[in-house]
Amino acid sequence: MRPKTRLAEKMAIYFAEKGTLVSPKEFNRDKNRPLHVTAGLVTRTFGSWSRLHAVIKKTYPDLWELSQGNKLPSEETTTAETVSKPDPLATLRASTTEK
Repeated sequence: MRPKTRLAEKMAIYFAEKGTLVSPKEFNRDKNRPLHVTAGLVTRTFGSWSRLHAVIKKTYPDLWELSQGNKLPSEETTTAETVSKPDPLATLRASTTEK
């Protein structure tokens, strides 16, 4: 994995954990930022802070949604599906025990 991709992944995870996109100043002040990563390093690697956002949005769309404060649509549907759907194998199990 290229260093640029690794840095994008670290930043995507950081933004997803925060639930919001922070400014470079806020990022530098944060004690919980990724180890050895500064806003200057991000700017030097990607050219600008907004280009980092574009790379994260394209490469890691799930983490991008979490960083926007949205829940993943797959999480919402899986909980609804598990509650509403009965077990399809239940009828098969019942028919095999009767024989």
